[in-house]
Amino acid sequence: MEQDRNNDKKLRNFGLVMAIGCGILGGIFLLKGFYAWRYLFAAGGFFLISGLIFPLILMPIEWIWMKVAHVLGIFMTYVLLTITYYILVTPLGLIMRLFGNDPMKRRFKRDEESYWVEVDPEGPTSRYDKPY
Repeated sequence: MEQDRNNDKKLRNFGLVMAIGCGILGGIFLLKGFYAWRYLFAAGGFFLISGLIFPLILMPIEWIWMKVAHVLGIFMTYVLLTITYYILVTPLGLIMRLFGNDPMKRRFKRDEESYWVEVDPEGPTSRYDKPY
């Protein structure tokens, strides 16, 4: 019984969000002079009325919408990560190599006796007893 109420609430919210989205898009189309504003307002009205009166009508539409959104989300994640990598990370690495910057100190130095890095302690060791 509780799941039915949650499902109804979810479908009502979906209908309301879709009605608002169709209304905003319809308003933009109306201002731009596109003919499709009528269809968007009609779709928004359908979503609003069916979401308020009988939200179960929206179940197959919501299911399809969520599947498309999931696939689009997975696709866009890879696209955005790839674009970010090739636009930001790759040029930054090339510039750093060009100027000889090695922030991780990975270069092999033949004249070094040891690669040990001396570190000064940050405070008393009692800080490890209560980390929080």
